[in-house]
Amino acid sequence: MPTAVQTALSHLVLNVPRPVAGGPEVRFQLAAALPALHVGLAPPDQPAATDYSLAPLLRALSPERLVRLLAYVMLEYQVVVVSKDPELRLSACEMVQSLLSPLQWVQVYVPSVPDAWLELLSTPFPCLIGLSPAQARHLPAILPSRMALLQLDEGHLAEPRERPPPLPSREAGPLQAVV
Repeated sequence: MPTAVQTALSHLVLNVPRPVAGGPEVRFQLAAALPALHVGLAPPDQPAATDYSLAPLLRALSPERLVRLLAYVMLEYQVVVVSKDPELRLSACEMVQSLLSPLQWVQVYVPSVPDAWLELLSTPFPCLIGLSPAQARHLPAILPSRMALLQLDEGHLAEPRERPPPLPSREAGPLQAVV
């Protein structure tokens, strides 16, 4: 007899413990006919495991530009990733999120924007989105002041017009607390 979705979800929420970071995996079944699921969390000092590679980002960007891209994401700029390969777009977006660890991106995240959602491009909200080159043609000629555009296929990062403050140089020494 099939299990109702609400019964399976209720069991999951009420009876299955939440995994602890770095702790043992939690094993459970949603229904007798289904295979057991195993869920675990990486220790807090390690990034989460991912099926994607950092290689596409490292091939497309120098280390300095990759750090700048991460700074734009952390400062909640709009970041648009463009590639003709949808898997490459997804991989790059996932790895940007993974590199934020232990922080998490909680803003708009759409690694492959459907054509019907291209209106997302006109919102002023922070976002991490992926576009095909055909969709990228819908971007305004002059990008919004807080939008960075990463063109993976060309290995180019178009910097936003509103630049964040510069990072301290190595010669500046440790950061000083402002009181």
